[in-house]
Amino acid sequence: DHGQSWTPVAWVDTMLFYELFLYGGYIYGADYKGMYRTADLGATWEFVHPLQFSYIQTDGQRITGSRHPFILQSTDGGFSWDTLLQYNGSIVNLLQQDNFLFVFLHNAQGGCWVSDDYGQSWVQHTGTGFNDVRGFAWHNGILFGFQSNEILRSTDLGKSWQYQQPLQGDFPAMTGISTGDALLVSGYFAGVQRS
Repeated sequence: DHGQSWTPVAWVDTMLFYELFLYGGYIYGADYKGMYRTADLGATWEFVHPLQFSYIQTDGQRITGSRHPFILQSTDGGFSWDTLLQYNGSIVNLLQQDNFLFVFLHNAQGGCWVSDDYGQSWVQHTGTGFNDVRGFAWHNGILFGFQSNEILRSTDLGKSWQYQQPLQGDFPAMTGISTGDALLVSGYFAGVQRS
């Protein structure tokens, strides 16, 4: 009913999910005790792995996430994990698009780590810190970062960033999504803007 009514399906005080995602026909949830999954729309949950993950991304064949100071990846539904990258600093966000993975760090020394082969090799681009950036989006080969009323834009896969035309009005941007034809940005308080 499009969110008009709600029914509790699992009321377990130990499952305090801060991330939910779809993978392999399951709904996954991650909390401070690890990762769980359900195949019956949340009625029952299976414990998958005890590690705490954040910034989880999926592409249908792999699950990628952060567990400080590592970027880890699973190809078996989260039961086992391989280390892809060890980084220094605090992560702001992780973005996966096709074969590309981007790791955005708070300070300019950390910058942005980029992989174009699903995380098998990495290049670091320093010089831009992302501590005030709330979200990232990939739109037709261009990276966008949303920082309050400003938009960061990279046309060279994170190597360099430029400030874009600011959003209209008092519109602190939070996140964005590409439809392929348009880029939509959602703000903290209200509304959506489209480019």
